[in-house]
Amino acid sequence: MFSELLAILIHSLDCQFGYFGYIDEAGDLVCPTLTTDIWDQCAVPEKDIVFRRSEWGGLWGRSLVERRPLIANGGLEPPLGHVPLRNALVVPLLHREKLIGQIALANKPTPFDESDLAFLEMIGRHVSPILHARIQRDRFEVQRQTVEQRLRLLSRITEQVSDSVIATDLEFRIIYANRAFQDLFGYSSEEILGESPEILNADPRAEQIQEEIYRAVASGAEWRGGSWTTGSETAASSAASS
Repeated sequence: MFSELLAILIHSLDCQFGYFGYIDEAGDLVCPTLTTDIWDQCAVPEKDIVFRRSEWGGLWGRSLVERRPLIANGGLEPPLGHVPLRNALVVPLLHREKLIGQIALANKPTPFDESDLAFLEMIGRHVSPILHARIQRDRFEVQRQTVEQRLRLLSRITEQVSDSVIATDLEFRIIYANRAFQDLFGYSSEEILGESPEILNADPRAEQIQEEIYRAVASGAEWRGGSWTTGSETAASSAASS
């Protein structure tokens, strides 16, 4: 979407080059749109689309640091191997006073003027909330995938142990029960999920365990119990955590 917007801006202001970048969680500027036509023409050694905060310089870097739009119609000194630049217009993108990105245009046949700046600032005000929402969505998705990977790993581990394991939320609803727990108490996963540990009241062996589980979960600690015996039957040890 942002590559398409950049193409429209370049065409509207009759520019040769431009980029659209966002600020990542490390505070660095990331410019994925540089991988289009500029990338093949740029011969800067070890070029990258990530510009570290410590490396910000020139017109674009000053615009980011000062959080204000800037115009240069000459005097630009790009690094060796960079595409030639005659002029440039850069506008930082802010969302609720927080720096979240930047739009830059360069090499307009005529000098950039205040009307160009006002136009790009207006575009920036409309784009900033969209960019912010996109960044937040992408970060949430990364966090969700990380949590899912950890939960899958935890599930594989707990399914391989002989101890019975349950996990509850802060309202004492069971959100996980491993195979050993299901085998011990005779409940399927579908039957136990969302239920309170009080469901175990039907099993006289579980009363003492249940009380210990509640105390552990309420304190945020992990509980581990040894085996207990009812008649000639010996039950496996159990574990619970919130």
